[in-house]
Amino acid sequence: MNTKNFYNEKYFGLKQPFGNMLDFGRIEKYLKSPMLDVGCGQGTDVNKLNKLGYTVGGCDIFSNVCKLGKEFFFHSFEEKPTEKKYSTIISIHVIEHVFDYISFLKNIRKSLADSGHFILTLPNAYSFTYRLQYFLGNEKLTMGMGDPNSLEKNTLEPHIRFFGKQTICKVLEKNGFEVIEAYTTDSKKRRVPFAGNIEVISMGDW
Repeated sequence: MNTKNFYNEKYFGLKQPFGNMLDFGRIEKYLKSPMLDVGCGQGTDVNKLNKLGYTVGGCDIFSNVCKLGKEFFFHSFEEKPTEKKYSTIISIHVIEHVFDYISFLKNIRKSLADSGHFILTLPNAYSFTYRLQYFLGNEKLTMGMGDPNSLEKNTLEPHIRFFGKQTICKVLEKNGFEVIEAYTTDSKKRRVPFAGNIEVISMGDW
């Protein structure tokens, strides 16, 4: 099983509401062109960053991404790195949907320019909200319980990978990254302990 086969093209159209989940002002010192948004969906964050003056491209595992504009292209980091090197790579709420996340991270590392930064966000599996859902027995949070037909009902596929802040930092460090900052944020992008989102700023461990 690979990620593209598990999800389908309809998921690409459902990713639009998940743009603007990262406070670019807070991480401005780590942003440098050229940039790449991995798993860009409908391109919300690519367009926002381009308007802020950065040179940003977007890639996704669904071919529909190519229809969004010349700065968008099809690519799977589970399979290979990009030929072009990027000074900043961002990936917003993607890794929890990736089967082969080790290859995904290693190929992102190979796609970073010297001293480049990788900015990753993902759900916090140890947040208060997740703990409550576990307690209530929410099967959609259980690995392997995904129903490929659920998109017919306009619902998102469940996550297939779960990480806490310490876990994702260790995974990054084992796959060629040096973690610079790691913290959790709430739905209003405020840094709050045990909140629902994890943000990690890292760079290639040269």
